[in-house]
Amino acid sequence: PEPITDAMRSYWIDTLSLVRQISGARDVYPVHVAAVRASTRGLRRRRSAPAAWVHLDYDAASAEAQLHDTLGRQQADPAPYSRFVLYQGWRVLSGPPQDYPLALCDARTVGPDDIAPFHYHGDGEDPDISYRALGSRYNPAHAWHYYPDMTVDEMIIFKGYDSDLEQWRKTLHVAFEDEGQENPLPRISIETQYLALFD
Repeated sequence: PEPITDAMRSYWIDTLSLVRQISGARDVYPVHVAAVRASTRGLRRRRSAPAAWVHLDYDAASAEAQLHDTLGRQQADPAPYSRFVLYQGWRVLSGPPQDYPLALCDARTVGPDDIAPFHYHGDGEDPDISYRALGSRYNPAHAWHYYPDMTVDEMIIFKGYDSDLEQWRKTLHVAFEDEGQENPLPRISIETQYLALFD
């Protein structure tokens, strides 16, 4: 994750109100994670490459852990809630068209047998650290969408986890090389996450 800077705090303040407006949540908190990612042609020091495999970032156990970690970091003592959602935000910092856009799968086209757990190693300083995530088996019924010409004034917000929904009813996503673009620009993007609580 990127270190927390004044610019990052300002960005969160600006986007927290957007998440609250879109979701109708009672409380919204920034999750202590933010990543600036770049495609291979746009890589610079301390930037991570896009995740080029279909995945979900949270299962039930990791979502619960993120819930308690975020509330602890925020020193929050919220009123009782019946539901929590982890939203993910994605915004480009480079102009269109991007060489590696983000694709999202319509959760209504995903079934329980499509989701499979996996472990992977990150690209950080310690290659022995393993991470847990959820992937997807191929299914021709999946409906995928992407936005090839996003600008810095636009933002994608999607559900990473919803405690009211079955595990597979989340938003599978993946970065991919858009070979249909002529002279695309190297993608640089910022990714943020938000915890929302509902009455």
